Amino acid sequence: MRVLGEGYLLRDDGVIEINPDVVYPLLQEELGLADEQLDQYWLEVIFQFAKLDAIDLVQGTRHDRRAQNIALQIHILPGRSKQRWQLKRYPVGLGAVRASKGLEARGHYLRLRGYVPGTKHARSKDMQPRKSEAR
Repeated sequence: MRVLGEGYLLRDDGVIEINPDVVYPLLQEELGLADEQLDQYWLEVIFQFAKLDAIDLVQGTRHDRRAQNIALQIHILPGRSKQRWQLKRYPVGLGAVRASKGLEARGHYLRLRGYVPGTKHARSKDMQPRKSEAR
């Protein structure tokens, strides 16, 4: 296993594991969300951010299997408190579908990060890595 960033591990089989107990609170803080603001919409945004950050951590490195036409596999671990991050525990808000299928999560990502990995809005090579990255 190799640590990619805080809460992100790369297994020997190429699967990226995300620890939601570490990653989700950091993303929640970055998005400026208090616990009482969390709903299914914002949890889906956080989930999408975690996946996009995982892609960004390997993009352009020897660990990016997409260069060999192999899809990246990203697993969200259950975490210590499995129920804490379950969508059904939270009010619907604007809804998870709107955050993911409506691509609003990507819009939030672009607004906060200035790019979206794997798109025409990808990070340029001269951009500085985020402080949580360990390349």
